[in-house]
Amino acid sequence: MILPPACSTFCSRWTEVELAIGPLDFPSYQANRVARMAVEREFIIIGEAMLVLSRIAPDIVDSMSASRRIVNFRNQLTHEYPTVDDRIVWRIIEHDVPVLRRESKSDRKAAGRQRTPSPAAVRRRQHPRRQGTKRQ
Repeated sequence: MILPPACSTFCSRWTEVELAIGPLDFPSYQANRVARMAVEREFIIIGEAMLVLSRIAPDIVDSMSASRRIVNFRNQLTHEYPTVDDRIVWRIIEHDVPVLRRESKSDRKAAGRQRTPSPAAVRRRQHPRRQGTKRQ
């Protein structure tokens, strides 16, 4: 399995979520607007990366236990912001982030054992009609 650049973004963001909350407990998180905004922004980026991955590397997305929930949560954060519940966000941080971080690390390790295609090879794969044609 060869990971596209969107996966790198996706994989690295779990650490950013953990850094944003630092040593905070739930009441401190709830009282800290900057921490809440940072965590929610990271979840939006993670959801967007998952959405991109679902289009270009569905096998990776299928291996993630909560891929659809990640995208749904991104949609809620983006489009239904007033309905975001801090308790749900905190539960995701405590229970889902460690699992998803492990899953994304194992995907990266598996991909590291394979050769990464050149950008030109990726473009040819995405646009097979362009193979062998040159601009004049």
